[in-house]
Amino acid sequence: MKTRTILLIFFSVLLLPSCTVFIKSNKAEGYNNKIKDDITVFVLVASVGPQSKWSNALKTSLESEFAKMNVLADISVHETGTYASFLKEEDIKTNHENGLILIIAEAKRTMSDDNKYVRGDFTITLTDNNLGKNVWRSQIPVIFKGGLGSAESRGNSTAGYIIKKLKSDKLL
Repeated sequence: MKTRTILLIFFSVLLLPSCTVFIKSNKAEGYNNKIKDDITVFVLVASVGPQSKWSNALKTSLESEFAKMNVLADISVHETGTYASFLKEEDIKTNHENGLILIIAEAKRTMSDDNKYVRGDFTITLTDNNLGKNVWRSQIPVIFKGGLGSAESRGNSTAGYIIKKLKSDKLL
């Protein structure tokens, strides 16, 4: 009985950190503005397989979360076949008049040899067009395939992590 309890505790300690998502971020020194009225959001996903359920859930959840804070979010999702066909960040920034632009872009995709596990690493950048520079950057891992839950639930949780990080960095 004692051995079983010790083994249970040991494996629990090993598994617990794997359930935690650590999101790195970096805010421009001295930047104290907040997202108040409206924001434009671009989600750039390099789709190797259909990620539409995840992307749509992310979009819907972000719109809902921003609306709760009285922020009108104009969100567009761009799913492409290759990384090379992404819209260039400079084009997005210069062709949009909104003061704040949030770009959520897939930077890297990892697949297991048997294609049962697919992970995307996303870079999130907040640009203040009035200042003409990036004012915040963050990174978040996303499990597209092989994780717990549906694509929709993973899209919703990704949106939740992004909003939580914007709040903790005092941007919302």
